Amino acid sequence: MVDIPSEVFDIINKLKAPFRLTPSMLKHVFDRHGKEMGLTRADDAIDFVLDVMDNFDHVRQGDKGAVIFSIENNRSRTGRRAVTILLDSQSGEYYGIKTSGYERIEGLTKRPLLWEKGAIKTSTTGVAPANVTTEKAQQGNEPTGSASNQSNGLVGKDNKLSDTKQEISKENVSDNEDLFAKAERIANVDKENRIRKAEEAKVDTNPTEKQKEAGNYKKGHIKVDGLDVTIEQPKGSIRRGTDANGNKWESEMHNTYGYIKGTESVDGDHIDIFLSDNPAEGNVYVVDQVNKDGSFDEHKVMYGFTDMESAEKAYLSNYEKGWQGLGSITGVSKEDFKKWVDSSKRKTKPFAKYSSVKTEGDVKVQHPIESKGSNRLVTDERYAELKKRMRAKLGQLNMGVDPEVLAIGTEMAVYHIERGIV
Repeated sequence: MVDIPSEVFDIINKLKAPFRLTPSMLKHVFDRHGKEMGLTRADDAIDFVLDVMDNFDHVRQGDKGAVIFSIENNRSRTGRRAVTILLDSQSGEYYGIKTSGYERIEGLTKRPLLWEKGAIKTSTTGVAPANVTTEKAQQGNEPTGSASNQSNGLVGKDNKLSDTKQEISKENVSDNEDLFAKAERIANVDKENRIRKAEEAKVDTNPTEKQKEAGNYKKGHIKVDGLDVTIEQPKGSIRRGTDANGNKWESEMHNTYGYIKGTESVDGDHIDIFLSDNPAEGNVYVVDQVNKDGSFDEHKVMYGFTDMESAEKAYLSNYEKGWQGLGSITGVSKEDFKKWVDSSKRKTKPFAKYSSVKTEGDVKVQHPIESKGSNRLVTDERYAELKKRMRAKLGQLNMGVDPEVLAIGTEMAVYHIERGIV
């Protein structure tokens, strides 16, 4: 981030915001204008852009709200001047680069002038006219308006260059990835995120029960690593439903939620998926969701999470407090997950039981309340019956040992042991 003097914004009537040079912007400058500008390294492109932003002496109006910062005085390149064009900042968060390079003087002078270094601000329009200077601009025995050895208030240039380069180099780059490969990757991720946001905005987040049952309400549709994903609930929306007992429930979605088209879960519907904020990164973690009696219910895919803990936390955050549907959770690579998706049409058993599954690091981690499926000896329903019988027995307790009380107590103890309750 680089600060632009606030007085410039006051005069050109633009939102005050810093200028940010990102890897994707840097790549554009180098690829499109590097040869003309004589650039050989990524650092050269950073130096060029920041030199303009540190020494600009004119600001002109560009197309579609863009702003042109230029060094038009006392630079030796014949017929051309160094410029950096910033995109209009609608949000006021920061200004990004549209392009940077050399522009012909004839083209620049045709652009409306918004500000000139050392010019006197007019009282009627608030815009500085061209070729009007002040005594302050003529100090130091330099030609009027010279950018040489001057600064527009961006102090500590060497420190700023170093900080900017470090900021760029730290943005999600691996040890063996060069700056431009990283820039291209980040640009692609940014594009995918913008597409996802646009598709999320299309979703009808409050359909009627009949619409939900029929599935005939507006949804979003995106591609995630080649998978066709339909968005039903964007992050931040409220998911509502009715449980088996007729009780209505609702929960805020902390992750975008939908399903993978072309798949079929145990219930005949598509396989459900939760997306991380950056699904292009990370691995896949598949939750074997369970019913109240511990039997397998369906799969919930946690896509693009960095580790098992964050995937489990994200899963639980999308349900009401005390939710007990988390059975086992298995981490796999995206490649192995796709193989599993393609291995059969309908998925009817817990994820880790498929022979095609290779778990992350060959390690399968389970929730402490482990899903034992239909193999549990004492179900929740059976336990409720046992408690009722025990209360009845205790209410008519006589002298001596009642063998039935011991049997009921033993079976209730098995229930607690199976669930790790001690």
